[in-house]
Amino acid sequence: MRVQRLRQGKLRATYESPAIGPFAGCDLRPGSDSGISGNGGVSRPDAAARLRGMKRNTRYVALAAVVVLHLIASAGHGWAHGAAGVALGWASLAFVVVVIQAAPLFGLAWMWWDPLSGARVIGIAMAASLLFGLLNHFVIPSPDHIAHVAAQWRPLFQTTALLLVVTEAAGAILGLTYRGASRRLA
Repeated sequence: MRVQRLRQGKLRATYESPAIGPFAGCDLRPGSDSGISGNGGVSRPDAAARLRGMKRNTRYVALAAVVVLHLIASAGHGWAHGAAGVALGWASLAFVVVVIQAAPLFGLAWMWWDPLSGARVIGIAMAASLLFGLLNHFVIPSPDHIAHVAAQWRPLFQTTALLLVVTEAAGAILGLTYRGASRRLA
């Protein structure tokens, strides 16, 4: 980024194109044809060109939003587990920490360097999380089943379990069908 002082004493920042991330290849300098114009308007006057460039970023933003919402739902469900007294075994707890919580965040971070591989990590982790959650909360009769939780905590437990199903299904679909360009750092 380069900062210039204008005659009126105001500062103007100009940006160089980042080499990595979801905006790689975008020229963010004011007045450029592939970024944001300096006058607050859109730099590409024709709608088709604008929409073509937005498609990859929209998918990235949607996937990132699903990962963040999943993390929030996961934290809420973990709180419901603790409040209801539903303890997890060591193997289940390890799966929750590594696959359900850490892997989507790792995949999201990886998308800055290699969007396609990072999205696949998110998709696989979310698909595995979905299978784990469906089996443990809705199929296998255990203390973790939504029908066997203490009555006072059942609504919160069921709501967060359903939120996890929705976010994990969305994350699996978005991550496994992501078609962003694969860029590797040299």
